[in-house]
This record gives sequence, C-alpha cells and structure tokens, in this order.
Amino acid sequence: MNQQLDMGLDAISERLVSGPLAIGGVGGSGTRVLFELFRSAGFDMGRTNQAGDNLLFSLIFKRPRWLKNADDERMEGALNLFEKLSTRSGLARLSDWALLAPAIWERTFHRYNFNQSLTNKFSLFRPFVFASTRTAIPKLRPVAKTKWGWKEPNTHLILDSLARFFCGLRYIHVMRNGLDMAFSGNQNQVRIWGDRFSVSIPENLADLPGASLAYWVKANRRAIAVGSDTLGDRFMVIRFEELCAEPEVIVPSMIRFAGVDPSTVDLNELIHLPRTPKSVGRYREHNLSIFDPADLQAVADLGYPIRVEEDA
Repeated sequence: MNQQLDMGLDAISERLVSGPLAIGGVGGSGTRVLFELFRSAGFDMGRTNQAGDNLLFSLIFKRPRWLKNADDERMEGALNLFEKLSTRSGLARLSDWALLAPAIWERTFHRYNFNQSLTNKFSLFRPFVFASTRTAIPKLRPVAKTKWGWKEPNTHLILDSLARFFCGLRYIHVMRNGLDMAFSGNQNQVRIWGDRFSVSIPENLADLPGASLAYWVKANRRAIAVGSDTLGDRFMVIRFEELCAEPEVIVPSMIRFAGVDPSTVDLNELIHLPRTPKSVGRYREHNLSIFDPADLQAVADLGYPIRVEEDA
C-alpha cells in the first residue's frame, strides 16, 4: 500500500515539475504553425490530422453533448485516459472503454463530420482502439514527460479542467485578428460551441460574420481570464500576426516558455516556419458596420486596433 502511495506521489511530483505543453485558440487562429514549430523542437505531439490537431483530444473532448454533461468525476476519468494513451503509460481499463467506445461511435457518426465517409472517419480513431490493447502497448516507446504535448484549437474550452489535472501544464493561446477571422471560411467552433457562449448561428448566412466575431470576443476573453487565473506564468498569449512579423523575437520566447533551452534547438529552422498569409487584413475589404460596436471595441481592447486603409 505504501509503495502504491509512493508511486502515486511520484507521478504527481512529475506533473508538478514538467507537465505537458498544450496549444489552443479559436479555430483558424494559426495554431498549426505552433504545432510544426514544437514538433520540430522535439516535442511528441501525438497522432494528428493534416492540420496538426491531436486526434485523441478531438476524439475524447470535441463532443458538445458529452462536454455539457461531464461532471468533475467524468472529466477526471477522461483526462486520465487522455494522459495514459498520450504518454503510453498504461492500458485502457474497462472503465476507460466505457468512455472510449461511445466517443469513437459519436465522433464517427456526429453530424458535424458528415462531409467525411464513415470509413475515413473511423480510420482516424482506429489506432486508439489497438493502442489500448495489451499486445500493442509494449511495442510503443513511452513518451518523455518533459517533451510531450498537443495542439488542438478546442483545448481552451476545458482549460480550467486541464489546469487542475496537469499541475505543470503550460498552455499557449493563439489569437488572430477577430475581424479577419469573421470573414474566414473556418467557422467550425462557432457552429459547434456557439451556444456555450450564448451565440446563435443566424438563419441568414450573411449575418454569420457578426456571430463569428461575437464568439471570438467571448471565447478569447474567457480563455485569457481562465488561463491567467489558473496558470499564471504558465499561460502565454501569442498573437499570430506578431509571430509572423517578428519570429526571431517570439519563437525563442515560446521555446523558453515551454521549458526548453533555445541553444538546444535549431532556432534558424524554427524562425522560418511562420509565414504571413495573404488573408491577413482581409477585413479591410468589407463593411464593418455589420458588427456590434461593443464587439469592435473588444477587438481593439484585445490588441487589434482597427485600421482602415486610406484611399490612394
């Protein structure tokens, strides 16, 4: 009994010292470049899709109905399973399968994924079925606790739970100008999670940018408040535009934030990863009078003063 207690205390102590690195933000914020950056810096970022999103995190937590009804006990069980499979530190128990099986079912048949075939959708999550069996685990190399993490934009939605579970968690929240994002084709988060922030999807799609900006304001304000309160100096906000403009300054600061000595990585390679996309500043081509003035002020308050190009 004492040996088991000591092992448990050792695990907690390890989390306190190291903890994982998590990256999130409103969808389309530019989190993908941070995935590429930290993967190049030697972090094990788990099994991902083409965008670098951690598939295990999506499988377990990107479920609106489940998340709405998840109490502290269910959330802790889900986080235990996520850590176990992410770090290859154990086998899925029967109670884990009670969570994993319906998650695979829901994510395979969820209405938000209707644009993929059932075969393709299930193939994304099939590895977690086999990676949870006794025969597969020994073949996998355990992840070093100090160099693992994940990128999944929806991470900010459960940041408070993550901060309680992973005592050493470091979280980077990526922001991109909400006006540019309001005119983006990527509106998945507001469609899936809008009701959590009292933002409804309008019947007229011409009004979607207004709903998108309202969601952007509320989601980022909440993430910053929760991150600052629960993580303190283990919480970092990165503005995508600034990262692209000054990678030689911001990339080393992110590397240090993640607990890595910049001299141990190829900074020259890393600072060339961020690139300013042509879509930066696209809001200037649109009429901003469609937005709530309070949301426009919030954009400025969050670090994005509105600039309108003067006529030539």
